Amino acid sequence: MAIDPRNLKPADLARLLNSTPLGTVLDERQLYRHRMRAGFRIGDGRRVDLFRYVAWLIEELAKPKVEKARDYEAVKEAAAARNRALSEAGRDIGELPRWLIRSGRRRPPATSGSSARHTSRRPSTYPGRQTT
Repeated sequence: MAIDPRNLKPADLARLLNSTPLGTVLDERQLYRHRMRAGFRIGDGRRVDLFRYVAWLIEELAKPKVEKARDYEAVKEAAAARNRALSEAGRDIGELPRWLIRSGRRRPPATSGSSARHTSRRPSTYPGRQTT
């Protein structure tokens, strides 16, 4: 039976490409990813046109490369600068309202409530507190 290069199942295409003297050049997973990126430009969804696939691969290789990889030091410095800016922005809380600022007086010791109950039951546990 003759192979139609314009109408191949994905598994047949992978098998055909891997049967060359180069050995394994494409696995089904990579072909799947290529089919998802190329869409219907290389086939109808179930079958793949070998010539369109090769043309699409050549177009992909001819595209200008976007420089993604930077050296580690540049990435680290950019992250540090970004974190410094976020930290400085978070520190700007403005002036405190006057009602929030209290005088230097200390509050009187509690005579009722949970604090007074705790200190009166076990005074040795709270050495800095006065019991009433």
